[in-house]
Amino acid sequence: MTPEVRLAGPEDVPAAAAVLAEAFADYAWTRWTVDAADHEQRLLALRRLFLEEVALPFGRVDVGSVWMPGTGVPEDVWLRVGPGTARDSRT
Repeated sequence: MTPEVRLAGPEDVPAAAAVLAEAFADYAWTRWTVDAADHEQRLLALRRLFLEEVALPFGRVDVGSVWMPGTGVPEDVWLRVGPGTARDSRT
């Protein structure tokens, strides 16, 4: 059986964020940067924020993979994403 790969849309964000949060839950860098208090919820919020604000508008998200360009994400996007990242990472 060949897996089907398709372009993801906004309706896929909740499931994709959950899969990514679970995949990186015990990753050393994630454990170091994302507060242990409510770790799973914070990680889910971070993945959702990235998918909605960066990956979908400026990258490519396939059901099964996420591809990001090395450049091309406008600076104002990172300025918007930064406070949410700080909020969801640490108390």
